[in-house]
Amino acid sequence: MTEGNIFRLLITFAIPLFVGDLLQQGYNVVDSMILGNMVSKQALAAVSATTNIVNVLVGFFSGISVGATVVVSRNFGAKDFKRLNIALRTIIWITLVIGISFTAIGLLGTPMMLRLLKTPADVLPDASAYLRIYFSGVLGLFLYNMCGGILRAIGDSRRPMMVLGLCSVMNIGLDLFFIKVFGMGVEGAAYATIIAQFVSAGVLFRFILNVEAFQPLDFRKPVFDKDTIKQIAVVGVPIGIRKSVISFSNTVVVSFINRFGSGAMAAWGIQNRVDSLISLTIQSMSTAITTFVAQNVGAGKRERISKGSKICMGMTFGLCTFYIILFVVFRVPIIKLFNQDPDVIEYGCLIFTTMIPLQFINSITHTCCGILQGYGESKGPMYIMLFCYVVLRQLYLQLLWPYFQSFRFVMLAFPFAWLCCCVMTAIYTARKIKKIESAWTNVPAQ
Repeated sequence: MTEGNIFRLLITFAIPLFVGDLLQQGYNVVDSMILGNMVSKQALAAVSATTNIVNVLVGFFSGISVGATVVVSRNFGAKDFKRLNIALRTIIWITLVIGISFTAIGLLGTPMMLRLLKTPADVLPDASAYLRIYFSGVLGLFLYNMCGGILRAIGDSRRPMMVLGLCSVMNIGLDLFFIKVFGMGVEGAAYATIIAQFVSAGVLFRFILNVEAFQPLDFRKPVFDKDTIKQIAVVGVPIGIRKSVISFSNTVVVSFINRFGSGAMAAWGIQNRVDSLISLTIQSMSTAITTFVAQNVGAGKRERISKGSKICMGMTFGLCTFYIILFVVFRVPIIKLFNQDPDVIEYGCLIFTTMIPLQFINSITHTCCGILQGYGESKGPMYIMLFCYVVLRQLYLQLLWPYFQSFRFVMLAFPFAWLCCCVMTAIYTARKIKKIESAWTNVPAQ
């Protein structure tokens, strides 16, 4: 990413990420469709109820993964292959330790989290079963995401996309096998997910072992390089804390949604699947610009970073606009694909028309965050997002709920926080980049 046409590079890097996200959400969507149509709306609601609980722990690791990606990108861009080798071995061992630790935390903490969510009695047994199985295999998810991030850090987004396709097909096939053939319900969906993730993690790990720039690799002896861990922590920990705390805050919002019953919960689950297509596409572009900026920081190319950032912002905004039009216009038939209960359709339409049209705001926020992460700056965005998504959102709900006890009022808590965050992040990004570049006097522009 340090040479050649910027637009073409971002396109060729982002398209596999984009397709990969479509595949990932594709099997999540089919997963929900199978549960909603072959089992019940309560089964769909049960999986929906677990989403934010999973994101509390997985969100923290995804931040660590971003930090690791930045470290790999910088060493690869600077062609420091000795440091790259040490960093890779450290990253894999950190992943193993965190994965095992989070399995224990997830299994012990989920009963408390389900109570916090005020999960209805008709949904609670399935939600508990799903989480118990999911967290038992969370190490596979962590290895899968980390190995994919390592390959994307060196500019290879094609092979992670191909493996994601394998994971998607396998997950859907196992879903049908466990749910339709054996009638295992939500437990079958959970087993299908963790099996597919472990298989995909193994394939990606095999690819990493064959990358010439990484050689020689030997993971048999534990390696925990202090400098690598420090670099990962500087970028990754703030991002992880931000995602975890925001997900935890979202569980409070979900507790308001749950007060409206299983129909509202199922509709919220459908929205999560559809909205994730927008959110993960935005995040894919954010990953692309993070990798682009990090490699060009390593190569000392300031002007190229500025130009690439503007191009990425335009691409992200355009993709987001396409999704908004598609999902608002066809909201009713999309909802009916998952469940045809009138209660679910009514709540689903309220969610779609309230939240999706304002998703373009997030395209600006996450592109700015991606640019800053490439520079190694993640604390500022963390503080802004925590303030907007946690403090402001909770104040909105807690102070105004007694006066506006409606479902649409709860939904508006999201775009309210998005708008505040977008304005503050854009201002912070402009000022921070100006400060970074003014201090970057010892690196010649190219």
